[in-house]
Amino acid sequence: EDLSDQTSKLFEGSKRYLKTEKVKTIGSRAGLKRELSINESGGVYITTIQKFEEATGLLSERTNIICISGSLWYDGFTNWLSENTLSLSVKRICMLLGEKEKLTREKRISTVEERTAYSAELLRKRSNANISFQLVEGTHFSPITPSLEKGFEIIFGTNKQQVID
Repeated sequence: EDLSDQTSKLFEGSKRYLKTEKVKTIGSRAGLKRELSINESGGVYITTIQKFEEATGLLSERTNIICISGSLWYDGFTNWLSENTLSLSVKRICMLLGEKEKLTREKRISTVEERTAYSAELLRKRSNANISFQLVEGTHFSPITPSLEKGFEIIFGTNKQQVID
């Protein structure tokens, strides 16, 4: 089972916790664009970060979109981040990372903590967004629920300590 399927099941099974019935997996950029145009607010859409690429045109004028992504370990992401400007509409960025990820034998994933710290610093220098980078218990996949809860607290402003260096 791939990560996209796991994420979809987790969120679709968390409607009560998320306090919405609008939890939906979106398979295409056109489908995501349609959903965002129909619903001005609310809803949780499970999809991939690539559907938000601005080079293919603006996806939505909405300013209340939250994106959860694990892109920081992909080759070239920090280069892309240093060469592109973050939209001024972005208000908060929360980066949570499992404290054990750097211990993996997978060379690419073992650098994710270093890349995340670098990305957070770049974003602090190049944006007006509130940037939070925290190490959390576990790995990339486990335990996911406490990490999501912490991320939602930070994004929705219920966490007393918004930015941690």
